[in-house]
Amino acid sequence: MLAGPGSAARSYHQALGLYGDLDIPRRIAQIELSLAVVTEMTGQHQDAARHYARPLMINGSAPETAPGPRCGSGPRSAKTVSTTTPCA
Repeated sequence: MLAGPGSAARSYHQALGLYGDLDIPRRIAQIELSLAVVTEMTGQHQDAARHYARPLMINGSAPETAPGPRCGSGPRSAKTVSTTTPCA
């Protein structure tokens, strides 16, 4: 239950710890984004900008370091976010 200022952030931090312990990267990324939104809503824009600037960890690697999809390839796994990549 949320009650009072900061309770959403506390709840999200608890959830982040739980999903971190369970090693569920997609949920961790969702919670981190929610924390960035809450941070922005409280007027802490510089902190929120730092949250938004961090690469999201999906499937254990950041998008910049993860290999991109090949031309015409579909999802590589059930956890892949992208859809079929068109050929140029």
